[in-house]
Amino acid sequence: MTYQQEYYRLHELKKKAYQREYRLKNIEHIRIKDRFKSLKSKYGVTQEVYDAMFKQQNGVCKICKQTERGRYKNLAVDHNHTTNEVRGLLCRRCNLGLAYLENKGFMDSASAYLQR
Repeated sequence: MTYQQEYYRLHELKKKAYQREYRLKNIEHIRIKDRFKSLKSKYGVTQEVYDAMFKQQNGVCKICKQTERGRYKNLAVDHNHTTNEVRGLLCRRCNLGLAYLENKGFMDSASAYLQR
């Protein structure tokens, strides 16, 4: 076993304990960082772009003009599923409603159900 392998083996538990403690102390910062990393990779939206959109919309949903309610603290990034173009920030309810409206098969089924 090389020196580096031996060193790693001896210090692995200490390193993992440090990482666990760091994550617990900084969980909110890590969640925010992870969220914006995801938004950047999915939609190309950085934290600065999100904050500018949020400010432009006065912190409310672009459709219902309400702030986010319940356990969801952040407005969702709404985008066109065909072009992937970002349209705005929506509350969870409007974002889900819009997803159903855009699904023609769902709308046809829902319409047929209501006709009964």
